[in-house]
Amino acid sequence: MTQPAFANFVGCSAITIQRIENRTLKMSHSLADRILEATGVNPRELAAGRKAVDADGNVYTKKSYEDYKKWLEYSHHSKGYYHYHLVRYVELLLISSERAGKARLHSVVAALQNAFAKTAEDFDLKKGIIGFLIENGHVRKRAYLVRDLRKFPEYARRLEFKDNKRFKPTKKISFDIPVGWLLDFDLLHEQPMFPKDIEKKLAGKDYVIDFNRPIPNTPEFKDLNEALPKVLYWKISKFVPTFSGLKAHG
Repeated sequence: MTQPAFANFVGCSAITIQRIENRTLKMSHSLADRILEATGVNPRELAAGRKAVDADGNVYTKKSYEDYKKWLEYSHHSKGYYHYHLVRYVELLLISSERAGKARLHSVVAALQNAFAKTAEDFDLKKGIIGFLIENGHVRKRAYLVRDLRKFPEYARRLEFKDNKRFKPTKKISFDIPVGWLLDFDLLHEQPMFPKDIEKKLAGKDYVIDFNRPIPNTPEFKDLNEALPKVLYWKISKFVPTFSGLKAHG
């Protein structure tokens, strides 16, 4: 392929390919991954600035590409196959890091979150992830006051809130927040604000809202279950992100 044709093939500019081949630009890991997806070439060798090799470690040729296409067509490696192996790898990382101490465990978890987020960005998977969660009903409905969103700009950014400066502080903004992606790791303290009649009914009752598990449907929580759909808005009191530096999901 010509440089422009190859650039179009892997989704980058022709000048980027030209500069990489002239060794005036180092190939990024994200571009190496895109080339892997398109050709089956070993991304580590590319990112290290070495010659392209195929999955068997041989110098990459046209036959390598043809073999890669055939492998994709007939491979039996399904999502279930990769799921089994990746779960084992993550489990081993967590077990080993926990044995090294809590500080190591928390650091490894943060590194994994960053790796997950970066992979989603590099392969443009964010919309697909969010779409899948919404399709399957994994959504948390929320309404926040503009003043709270302005008070916690990082959380507002993660929600992709577009702040119109003409918004009144008391304006309510509604969100459908997908549940099951990286936002679940963040530390968020929020409180449902009910109409006065419901507030009076719940006064003096202790309750905990656990977003990862359904609220128990017992007499103790019956009033809360009935009241939640009538929440006026949610008051944010604290937000601490557990990873940073990457564009958040919506």
